Amino acid sequence: MYVFWCAHGGNPAGLYTRSGLSSFHEGEWSLHHQDGIYEFLAQCREAGCAVAPGWRATAALAKSSKSISPDGVVLFDTYWGTLWCYVEYELSDRSVSAFRARCETYGSKSRMDAQPLLLICVNERAEQNFWVAVEKYGHGFRAMSTTLHRLQKGGVYGAEVWKR
Repeated sequence: MYVFWCAHGGNPAGLYTRSGLSSFHEGEWSLHHQDGIYEFLAQCREAGCAVAPGWRATAALAKSSKSISPDGVVLFDTYWGTLWCYVEYELSDRSVSAFRARCETYGSKSRMDAQPLLLICVNERAEQNFWVAVEKYGHGFRAMSTTLHRLQKGGVYGAEVWKR
């Protein structure tokens, strides 16, 4: 696994935690977050989209020590055309202020790309809080969001699954 990560641009220092090995105890996996993001990426792949894990798409911000480290990336049919999109999978009930750092990073004037964000939220309350944070802190970056319920019901390209 170490050699694979080195050969494909991964950071070997994060191997133990990013691979989920740190969560493996007594023969049981507790990877709810990774399970969800990989399920989403698998459904996108089955729909014919190119996908990649997030560590392959880390992007530094110009004039900043911050970077974008998405959970995954997917070549997705969006409202703006077929584009590579960052994917974030948010399982917690997040407040508006909890989304601030993410919105400031994705909406940073120091961003060197304009790839949209696909955000998967645990529920509608978290999704609403995300959109309030985008208005307040996001500086107009492009994003689409969905909830676990809508995604489960309609699939990745179902009618009325995504909001923008």
